[in-house]
Amino acid sequence: MTTLQNSRYFIASILLTLSLAGCGGSSNSIPDHATLVVSMTQSDALTKAGGATRSQAVSAGQNETVPSDIQTLIIEVRDSREAIVKSASTSSLTGVMRLNVIPNENLLVSVRAINGQDTLYQGSTSVEALSPNESRAVSLPLNKTFTVAIGSSAVIIDINESASLTGTVSGLSNNTVGYAVNGITGGNPTLGIVDIEGVYTPSSGFLSNTTVTLSAFPINLPSLSADVQISVLVDAVWDQFNWDDGKKWQ
Repeated sequence: MTTLQNSRYFIASILLTLSLAGCGGSSNSIPDHATLVVSMTQSDALTKAGGATRSQAVSAGQNETVPSDIQTLIIEVRDSREAIVKSASTSSLTGVMRLNVIPNENLLVSVRAINGQDTLYQGSTSVEALSPNESRAVSLPLNKTFTVAIGSSAVIIDINESASLTGTVSGLSNNTVGYAVNGITGGNPTLGIVDIEGVYTPSSGFLSNTTVTLSAFPINLPSLSADVQISVLVDAVWDQFNWDDGKKWQ
């Protein structure tokens, strides 16, 4: 969960080792195999906005955590005519796959990470023609194909005020946005309520200043959330009440 703007990205390093072997001068000289070793590595670029005021509108980018419920990772190898010459799939993000390829042929290697109907991450790279008996390693980036973001009309509100959220989702088969408070869809009377329009109303039961995390997420993939934190001020409201209406406390 992030406090304000969060720009994270994840890279999947696909190590492609092409190992080719044959018998010199034989008409049966055929390349041997290619080995794909898939691993996930993380690189973060986190930007925090400072000095936010209660009237300042902020927007937080998606967390971009590679979801644990990705169902399939698909590797495809295409020739210079864009025909698929080899493909493999795995349910593991760290699996090893072995593929046979043809030497003396330019190749395009691609990867897709799929959840249901959605391709969430993908990447590709061109591989120049390999010579017989050549081994080569290729690093293939895996980039997200969707966006999830959240904006808030304010990051500091009084307990008797509300905050308007703007959640956006794009690039998925279902871009409907849901909202949550501290991970609870719609919130609850203890934390406050956020309606389907993204309006957050703090809990009247807060007895002291409280910070809550508000999230926007695609309803079919709630793990892909974008978050923003909002501070609810209680002390300032009570202080103002005591100052204006002090006779009640005599």
